[in-house]
Amino acid sequence: MLNVPTKGSRTLPSPFCTVEACMPNYEFFCHVCKKMFSQILTIAAHEKAKIACPHCGSHKIEQRWAAFSVITSKKSA
Repeated sequence: MLNVPTKGSRTLPSPFCTVEACMPNYEFFCHVCKKMFSQILTIAAHEKAKIACPHCGSHKIEQRWAAFSVITSKKSA
């Protein structure tokens, strides 16, 4: 479960990010110009934003799976 900050709460800086809070990086594919692009958005902005292709301005886009990495303090077996 994701712990989302509530009104009045603070987000503490992470040693793994260069900004105050890590933002998800979303990957998209445009069906009009056939180009891939990525955008860094908050989860709330992603849910309510009407994303447009930065190359052609089309809204005929599809979100694609994006690779990610996780840094932990424990070694995995």
